[in-house]
Amino acid sequence: MQSRVTGTMKYIAPYPLDEFYSLLGQPMPSVRRVHPEEIPVAQRNLLVHDEDMTIAQENHYQQPLTVLPLRVIRSQDSMLRLVNLIIENGNPILFGAIHIHLNMFSGEPRDEIEGCVRPFGRILNDHAILHYSKPDLFFEIFSDATINDALRLQGKQCLYGRVNTLYTPNNQPLAEVVEVLPSIIPERR
Repeated sequence: MQSRVTGTMKYIAPYPLDEFYSLLGQPMPSVRRVHPEEIPVAQRNLLVHDEDMTIAQENHYQQPLTVLPLRVIRSQDSMLRLVNLIIENGNPILFGAIHIHLNMFSGEPRDEIEGCVRPFGRILNDHAILHYSKPDLFFEIFSDATINDALRLQGKQCLYGRVNTLYTPNNQPLAEVVEVLPSIIPERR
């Protein structure tokens, strides 16, 4: 986990979301570490677990998700993506940043990851890539223009999210992820 805790108030800069704000030349919104019980129940049910977020969201919405890439930065061995996960009607149900270690993938899974259409968790599951998910911390963040545009929100809103790392069974990181949910969780279809 590369998040930084500053001072005694436990404000953090969650990686890789902070990387995108830096690249965009924008200040990072205030992010405060919280305990799971501080998260409202609707968001807590979708955040506090050790599953892939994609799978948890697909189970909640009972439909497949699609990636809407907002920004993508590639190198030979890694990919940083700022994304929305969207449901069939086009509504965003998650805003996130992910650093994927491309050097851990080859063939069709790597091609799909680089295609930026299917969620990372869905690719891992469909290709039976053994892994586990380890949420490192949960947080509250007050939305800014970047987050509001991505999640189609208005005004400064208190949102909740998590910092998660996906690992191989040998504890090698596959990806670091920051996942932020909207303030209102749409009903299941």
